[in-house]
Amino acid sequence: MRGRKPTPEALKKLRGNPGRRPIKRAKPKRAAAITMAPRYLNSVARDEWRRLMPNLSKLGLFTALDVDALAAYCIAYADWRRCNKELESGLTYTTNSGAVRRKPEVGIRKEAVDIMAKYAGELGLTPTARLRLTGSATIPTPESEIRDGWDDLD
Repeated sequence: MRGRKPTPEALKKLRGNPGRRPIKRAKPKRAAAITMAPRYLNSVARDEWRRLMPNLSKLGLFTALDVDALAAYCIAYADWRRCNKELESGLTYTTNSGAVRRKPEVGIRKEAVDIMAKYAGELGLTPTARLRLTGSATIPTPESEIRDGWDDLD
């Protein structure tokens, strides 16, 4: 997509609509019924889907058209997790001839991070993207959902 990304209606209202152009009132309709992860996702990707879906639904950032984009993000997340697990033993390996080579998972992990970053921006998964999409960088999180650490990342 070329040019500037469109400014969300809420952000235009906050800024006072300095361009004085008419503000489009059409908003995507929320797809409340789509909360189940697609069946083709593996367990790690499905867990990530379940983690993200409540907040995306609360913010109204998820529609039926976004299923494949979120699925692609979740698949990249699962690949990233798998590569991190594999790379715990080191980033290189030694061939039969004694040459030291970088493990293929290093490149796969980088590609997964690039894909995640792309979709995170499109889906509103970063503070900047949320600000761009909704006019607010925060996600309302009930205290019951706040976790104290990274224990689920093993």
